[in-house]
Amino acid sequence: DPGDDADPCGLAADPLSADLYAIQGGFIPSVSRTIQRIVRLRSTGPDQYDVEIIADRFGRLAPCGIAFSADGKRLVITDAGNRVVIVLKRKSQVSP
Repeated sequence: DPGDDADPCGLAADPLSADLYAIQGGFIPSVSRTIQRIVRLRSTGPDQYDVEIIADRFGRLAPCGIAFSADGKRLVITDAGNRVVIVLKRKSQVSP
């Protein structure tokens, strides 16, 4: 996956689970494109994670901030300069 070369630029811990969410983005020289996406990292063992893309295709938006609401029901993503705020609502409750 070309995205394996992209650096994370934001990280949030899910208060309802042990999952981590990261903004992953950057220019990927091997495929001459820029990617920007939100990935979920779920621990599968010591130093091992399943990685799942949960959001991508942000268009001209450059995501740079990520955080959960205190109750864990919403994931908030901001762009550079906090001019745009995207709120992703949790579909269902997660058991810790």
